Amino acid sequence: MLSSKEIRKQFIEFFKRKQHKAVPSAPVIPIDDPTLLFTNAGMNQFKNIFLGQTKPANFRVVNSQKCIRAGGKHNDLEEVGKDGYHHTFFEMLGNWSFGDYYKKEAINWAWELLTKVWKLPKDKLYATIHKTDNEAYDLWKAETDIEHSHIEFHGDKDNFWEMAATGPCGPCSEIHIDRGKKFCNFKDNPNHKCKINGDCHRFIELWNLVFIQFNRDETGKLTPLSQKYVDTGAGFERIVQVLQKKDSNYHTDLFMPIIEEIVRISKVEYHPDERGISHRVIADHIRALSFALADGGMPSNEGRGYVLRRILRRAARHGHLLNIKKPFLYKLVNVVVDLMGDHFTELKEKQAHIKLIIKAEEERFNLTLENGLQKFNELAIIKFNEINPQWESILKGLEKKKLFKKYINEIDEVSNIFKIKEKDLEISGTNYIIFTSFVNKLIENDVLDKLTTRFFKSSIQISGSDAFQLYDTYGFPLDLTRIMAEEKGLKVDDKGFEKEMEKQKKRARDAAKFDMKLEEIDWIEFKPATKTEFVGYLSNTASCLIQKYFIDDENNVKLVVDKTPFYAESGGQVADIGRILNNECKIKISDVKKENDVFIHIGKLVSGEMNEKKYTTVIDQQNRKNIARNHTATHLLHKALKEVLGEHIQQKGSFVHPDHLRFDFTHFQQVSKHELDIVEKAVNSKIRECIPLNTGIQNIDAAKKAGAVALFGEKYGEKVRVVSIGDYSKELCGGTHLDYTGEIGLFKITSESSIAAGIRRIEAITGEKAEQYIKILEDEIDEIGRHLHAPSASVLEKIQKMISENKQLHIQLKSVRIKSAGSAIDKLIQKAIIINDVKMVVARINVPNPAMLRQIGDQLRDKLKSGIGVLISEIEGKVSILVIVTKDLTDCYHAGKIISKVAEIVGGSGGGRPDMAMAGGKDISKIDEAIKKVPEIISSLKQD
Repeated sequence: MLSSKEIRKQFIEFFKRKQHKAVPSAPVIPIDDPTLLFTNAGMNQFKNIFLGQTKPANFRVVNSQKCIRAGGKHNDLEEVGKDGYHHTFFEMLGNWSFGDYYKKEAINWAWELLTKVWKLPKDKLYATIHKTDNEAYDLWKAETDIEHSHIEFHGDKDNFWEMAATGPCGPCSEIHIDRGKKFCNFKDNPNHKCKINGDCHRFIELWNLVFIQFNRDETGKLTPLSQKYVDTGAGFERIVQVLQKKDSNYHTDLFMPIIEEIVRISKVEYHPDERGISHRVIADHIRALSFALADGGMPSNEGRGYVLRRILRRAARHGHLLNIKKPFLYKLVNVVVDLMGDHFTELKEKQAHIKLIIKAEEERFNLTLENGLQKFNELAIIKFNEINPQWESILKGLEKKKLFKKYINEIDEVSNIFKIKEKDLEISGTNYIIFTSFVNKLIENDVLDKLTTRFFKSSIQISGSDAFQLYDTYGFPLDLTRIMAEEKGLKVDDKGFEKEMEKQKKRARDAAKFDMKLEEIDWIEFKPATKTEFVGYLSNTASCLIQKYFIDDENNVKLVVDKTPFYAESGGQVADIGRILNNECKIKISDVKKENDVFIHIGKLVSGEMNEKKYTTVIDQQNRKNIARNHTATHLLHKALKEVLGEHIQQKGSFVHPDHLRFDFTHFQQVSKHELDIVEKAVNSKIRECIPLNTGIQNIDAAKKAGAVALFGEKYGEKVRVVSIGDYSKELCGGTHLDYTGEIGLFKITSESSIAAGIRRIEAITGEKAEQYIKILEDEIDEIGRHLHAPSASVLEKIQKMISENKQLHIQLKSVRIKSAGSAIDKLIQKAIIINDVKMVVARINVPNPAMLRQIGDQLRDKLKSGIGVLISEIEGKVSILVIVTKDLTDCYHAGKIISKVAEIVGGSGGGRPDMAMAGGKDISKIDEAIKKVPEIISSLKQD
């Protein structure tokens, strides 16, 4: 049996023998395509070639592309694990022709690989073609020995490929295999008929050959392209399943080692039926997570990061269903690396990084899971409260029969409730706290649904929107919510959930729509635009011609030149600024953008008129120098962070500006002041060494082997620019740099903060800006010293002494207030009134805050020995009330009930324990009225 590694290698080697260039997979995190959440097809990295925006470096290409389909238009997340072929992560084997060979070769080679190399039975293979593609039909008949009856015409839905609503498109030819009747999942249905592109699992698609030959305009009209393309895609997991003669992708050597490790960790046996769903979900999701994190993705609360967090939490939750309560997903990363790290070397390079992120997210999810469980119980209570009037009726009946306390304390006897007759039930206002306590007891003992069914003839339902909130916010898949609901005797509105899910999908589709129309600028052309020649690494000026330009009524301009020293914004570095001028025209440039290989200069026409004569381009050299200082400093900072914090540090973004720099990196806790000091010292040490920088162009594989660091967010070709700072740092970088580190002058960190889960940000300044920053700090310290009458060197000591003295004064003041309050309490007790042999202290007092009111209440209770105290105070324009009842009286009087009635008078509400309660109110004008009514309220609430 061929291994998956051998199958992948055979595919690539086959097409290399057909003069195809083997290219690496694009990252699953798209670098320069804002229309995609994830790379979801093999053609994504070649889109600009199909659109005619970029010329191909090679006309024949082969690779195995990493893909993720989760979120947005292509979303298989909820189907994963239920069958044998849905995945979030998968590989797409593909071969491409960019204006070279076409249908004949594509069909021939696909048939050759399938039947001669992999020796699949010809009588089991079928080819589908578009209903209008007679050319492909004739080629299948003439060029292969496929059974002619196995060639079928199909319509647009199955056999016409489109990149988007407009743009390149064309017919396709799919190759399917008949796996036999035993694979039909409807074989017990006498009315079912197995067929290609049908709805059963007997026939599966192996390979899709797409022939891109048209362009569709906005009216829907198809126009033949001047160049024709071939784009084929073969699902690797399905190919492996067929060649290894398995009944499911999950039972191949791509997944089984992961599933076996899950079995070892969980001690739960794997089954190929629905009992194995959790195993399959976890095995799939850990692959998607490993590749996404290796390619620069990070779990977060928005965009693709949000999708990754959902995938991770879904896998973790399925671990809980297998009784795995502790973080475990990170342990599976090693298996993924062993299976796929030889071909996708980024897995090995980022192995420790991937494990670190996943473990941290698992730990975070365990906390979220607890919050989610709490939220679920809260939702359940809300649903029970919706039928509160009926329950109040039941509870009132219990109270009449003196059974209430019995059922609260002995809930296992709750079945006696069924003996209550309808005539005993009267709707009345039962205490909410007691009601909630009762319902919670019922939930805990799983009897609530029996009671609701008995009294209300129906079950309580968790709404679709609530179920979706648990899914969307807390990572609970619907099946988990359904299981939890069933455990509590509840139902879930599945249809309502699906409606909410469809709304979210629509939002995602709307956000991800890709319009093929490029920016519509009314260019004025002097000559056709060509690739812009960039000379800015070696020169600050250049002679050029304007190829095309745009100018508005306010003289704002965009222009394209044939040669430029201006660096275009990319890789986190801002663009150069400067001038483009000749004797008749002067243009001030404030920004430069790069679209494909064309530099678009943005600025303002200062004088003259645009013309076709030669121009001189001149960048602002001081601005460029300051940018270079900060860019070189980011390389030093990156290396210093790895040395101080560990090799798990990965750059997640940067911003290089002439005035400052910003560096984002992976780390799972705040960088301490001590660590920042060490990092800053290390960078400044390398600055003082005045290390020379060297740049050179290398093959990307050779550069990586030499230790060059490839940075997140950058797209690299086969040839890369390597920036080396002696033996200290080596990175792939297209930015502008200094000649020596000493030119930085000084490096100063100004802040360190968190910008997302697991991502920290350092902001810093260099050179003159750093000197100015330190001078400002010195001046501020001197000014503080003058105010404190202390020399600068003693300012900190003086401040610490003042803080200490201030704390002592606060303690003394608090002590005085408490003593004063004690004296006041004695006076209050002396004025106490006695009603029904109960001593009552009712008074309005002045305190600064509720905490002080509570302290006085505690003292009052201790000194009163036996009695009730009601203290009311105005604090910051609002009413604060405290009620205390001494322990010997709590059987007769309840502080919570007393305070509830008093609070109503001052426009408030509250509750609390039998012995102590606090409440608030809005109407300070009613304080005196409340005080007068307290004795009456207390007397009316006496419990027999």
